Amino acid sequence: MFISPSLFKLLAPNGAVLENGIAANLTRGYGIIIREDTVIAAWTDSAGNNMLTAFNIAGVTLHVTDIGLMVPENRFIRSITLTSGSIWILLP
Repeated sequence: MFISPSLFKLLAPNGAVLENGIAANLTRGYGIIIREDTVIAAWTDSAGNNMLTAFNIAGVTLHVTDIGLMVPENRFIRSITLTSGSIWILLP
């Protein structure tokens, strides 16, 4: 099931998105949706897990047609850095 990102609040620079290499330190983000072809350089959850390894997406270009990626239940995105592209960050 796809849920439109317009249904969620967003947290990122200028209150909208993360783009090209901007890092975010978050306290409530629980998932991402890809806005354009994107490569994620680093992504950790609140337990310190490397989400690139967990999802097997290190060095992979994620495309707009890919589904959203969510951290495990009861965790949140601690930090995320993009090499290129942009994403929506989902908040509760």
